[in-house]
Amino acid sequence: MPKVSVIVPAYNCSFLVERLLMSLKNQVFKDFEVIVVNDGSSDDTELVILNWIRQFGDKRFNLYTKENAGVSAARNFGIHRATGEFIVFADADDYVSERYLDTYSKKIMESKNDIEFFNAYVVSDKAGIKENIVLNRAKYLKSTAVSLIIGITTSDIPGYPFLHISRREFWDSEPFNEDLYIQEDMDALAEVILRNNITKYGLNDETEYFYVDNGDSVTHQLNPDNCNQFLQVACALYQRSLKLQATHNELNIVKSGMLGAYLNMVKFGILFNKKDYYLKGKSKYLNLIKDVQFLSGRLAFKRYIQAGIMILNIKRALIRD
Repeated sequence: MPKVSVIVPAYNCSFLVERLLMSLKNQVFKDFEVIVVNDGSSDDTELVILNWIRQFGDKRFNLYTKENAGVSAARNFGIHRATGEFIVFADADDYVSERYLDTYSKKIMESKNDIEFFNAYVVSDKAGIKENIVLNRAKYLKSTAVSLIIGITTSDIPGYPFLHISRREFWDSEPFNEDLYIQEDMDALAEVILRNNITKYGLNDETEYFYVDNGDSVTHQLNPDNCNQFLQVACALYQRSLKLQATHNELNIVKSGMLGAYLNMVKFGILFNKKDYYLKGKSKYLNLIKDVQFLSGRLAFKRYIQAGIMILNIKRALIRD
């Protein structure tokens, strides 16, 4: 049994996937398996991966092909076939440093924590490194599952699947909601935390992952389905916090995620002249903001300014952010 399983969903990435595969092959840490799930690609992704595996003859790399069903289904498919003690995720158009698996695995084996989180670089093939995805060691973070869910809600602990390593058995329930394609990673992480009551975690400064921002992600597209899914995930985070018996103050912090989802509705309504979305988002936002507890004075000020703009109906000012 390998120490670490790497799950890689792949869809129409024939021009990029070899970069990731080579960066994984060049790992200092050797005791791992890579499970690549070709999610019914319509380009040459399957052929490119097969040729790469045949060229190098590395038996740690395994390719599976399935009908297209989305990234969540692909990740669940890969999880079901993983055999490692620990599990990590990587996206086919990204790449990693040679110490990626060494750093992740050493940290969790030494700490004995349930899960370890790390930073990442955000890069562009044209501009190089643009920024960092950085963990924020906020004062409210404690050794509780609710605290972790709050961290995910506020993005102090970004929910990207490539930012963490954890024990494989935590993921055996295949927690990715296959009906989601927006924030499905955040939703799955919260579900794993809830089901396993994860309280032991670490936040680390090491940065070994390179997240390629191609600008084509569905998260960059504002449309009705995306708005609804943002809200669905935010409400699910709130419901999980209730199940974990969060305090009144903790629940009010989690509500900030719902507030952001309603703001997306307002923006969509303005941009595409959808009066129903604008009015619903505005009404829900103004009713909810009275209950939300903000961890940042700066964010609170920004959200209340936005509420004032909504009341005054100065629509264009709301979409400048």
